[in-house]
Amino acid sequence: MHVADLGEQNTEAAQRAPRPRSRRTPGRRGRTARRRRGGGTGIAAGSSRAADRRADVLLALAASILSALVFLACHRALIDDSYITLGFVRDVALRGHWGLISSRVSNTATSPLNVLVLAAITLVVRNPVVATGVAQVTAAGGTAVLLGRALAARGLPRWPA
Repeated sequence: MHVADLGEQNTEAAQRAPRPRSRRTPGRRGRTARRRRGGGTGIAAGSSRAADRRADVLLALAASILSALVFLACHRALIDDSYITLGFVRDVALRGHWGLISSRVSNTATSPLNVLVLAAITLVVRNPVVATGVAQVTAAGGTAVLLGRALAARGLPRWPA
């Protein structure tokens, strides 16, 4: 028997040998996780959830701060179409009238849902441009959290660093 034949026999034996079976159950967010004694509850599971929450908060803060800085840099350079929408927002929020001109009702808003959301924020902050910034910062933070959770569910890192 040659040395090469021994190598082939070893690989065939390794392929036929039964593998040790581990008990695996579906884990959080679609990943598989090894089953722990005690059902996976306790300090380890709690710290994992706390770490997930901490990562969500950090992502939301980072995205919100970046979005706020971008808005502060650009809020004086809005284009004319945005002021048309903000005119609708101002009229809906402060006068209760759906239209660009106070004496006429019009249905020319590009996105009625956007107008209603901005009008609801304008009721609180009393300024349509500031309401736009609040909506942008909130949307950026929420999008970052959802994207981070989607990446974590697929086993990918939430942050590239």
